[in-house]
Amino acid sequence: MRASRLRFVAFLLAIAIGLSGRAAADDPPGPIPAVEPSPQTTPRSEPEARTDSEGENQFKFNFKEGLRGETADKAFRFHAGGRFDFDSGWFQAPAHLQNTLNSPLLDGTAFRRFRLGMDGTVWEQLDFKLEADLSRAADFKLFQDNPQTTIFITDAWIGLRDLPLVDTVRVGHQKQYLTFSNATSSSFTPFMERPYIFDAYENDFSFGSGISTSRTYLNERVTTWFGGFWHGTRSQAFNVGGGYDLSGRLTVMPIYDEDEQRWLNLGVSAANISIHDPAERVTVRPLVRTGQSFQVPNLIDSGTINGQSGFQVLGAALHSAFRRWTFGSEFLCRFTPNAFLGGLPNPDGTLPPGVTSAGSLFFWGYYVEALCFLTDDHRPVELRNPGYDRIVPRRTFFRKRDESGQLKRGPGAWEVGVRYDHVDVNSGPVHAGTLDSVTAGLNWYLDSNAKVMFNYVFTHREIGIPDGSGNINALGLRFHFDF
Repeated sequence: MRASRLRFVAFLLAIAIGLSGRAAADDPPGPIPAVEPSPQTTPRSEPEARTDSEGENQFKFNFKEGLRGETADKAFRFHAGGRFDFDSGWFQAPAHLQNTLNSPLLDGTAFRRFRLGMDGTVWEQLDFKLEADLSRAADFKLFQDNPQTTIFITDAWIGLRDLPLVDTVRVGHQKQYLTFSNATSSSFTPFMERPYIFDAYENDFSFGSGISTSRTYLNERVTTWFGGFWHGTRSQAFNVGGGYDLSGRLTVMPIYDEDEQRWLNLGVSAANISIHDPAERVTVRPLVRTGQSFQVPNLIDSGTINGQSGFQVLGAALHSAFRRWTFGSEFLCRFTPNAFLGGLPNPDGTLPPGVTSAGSLFFWGYYVEALCFLTDDHRPVELRNPGYDRIVPRRTFFRKRDESGQLKRGPGAWEVGVRYDHVDVNSGPVHAGTLDSVTAGLNWYLDSNAKVMFNYVFTHREIGIPDGSGNINALGLRFHFDF
């Protein structure tokens, strides 16, 4: 025990020594390697490890993967990092359509995300992650009336891994890996925004406070994830009397070959979500967003929907990559049995004034996407909770002269892509409308941590409100960096 304590103290001292020695470090310029390297990542040389006199406790500390410290036996690991997305957007929409929105589509800019956090491992099996978003941007929908802070928790959890039977267990505020779209980190998404179906049917509970377990089988070719969460803890990480949510996902990877750069992933998912005060509603926002969350309009808004039995979400997905090419599609639907509009029945079953029975409501949508690298690069997949992984360009972007004066260049990785989105929020007496969008994208990955994204989005909106239907054109530009 004493030796373990000395090792932990020495680990903290290594962090302090590393901080003080950063200015003197002679580290050649170059791209920062990925925080979570994919199989393509070529390891770079590490600084010489600091050792104690007996050589028992060896520590490494460097800034090449963010602020990172690690013992030689990896019993202790610490990483501090962050990310930001700086977005700009331009819109063209007819005036009659703009007049039907809760907030107009306006040209502008925003820090779409601005997150700082840390993660690590203690005593080999105990993992933790702490992360908060300071942007107050469009990751969160319209703020509620109760007091809101300017800092929103995304991750605050501890976990145990390599456990018998269940493998990994996490407790706290964490991401729910219900779909391929949400399992993909916002740092690795191929378009500026996740698809419509995520915003419509999953975003409201994409994070939550609760407990989850995940496990892989057959050499990580099969994965399972299950979680139970307090309802309504998406952005605030706390709630009272909100009921419970249950979610689960199963994926199969029948093809995975690193050498041939090809993989195929299939997945199915399901969730049972509570409906409590305030009532639920289905909203869908544009695929280019500017301003803070309250300035981003809803292109679709179902109004409040009440239900005594909650609602269910079902999904299925197929994603694949072969060398330069990537293809993907996902279907997601929401089923609300015994729904009511305007409130809930009285205890005796009668309907109060203004409350109507909506029967069972079924909303659905899907997307299809195809991407291709113009350079000799490949899009990898995360294996434990399948989603797109980090792009590591074969040749990072650089332009400089060597000692002989010869100009050296590197292109980075260039990728083009197209995605078709459809979402239908019409069922029974609810006629919120449909959206059909085509997104054309161009991505430039300067290195594994920085990229520039350009999106053009054409959207057709069809809703029941007079003069509410029409076409929207949008241009989006993003500068992304994470470490």
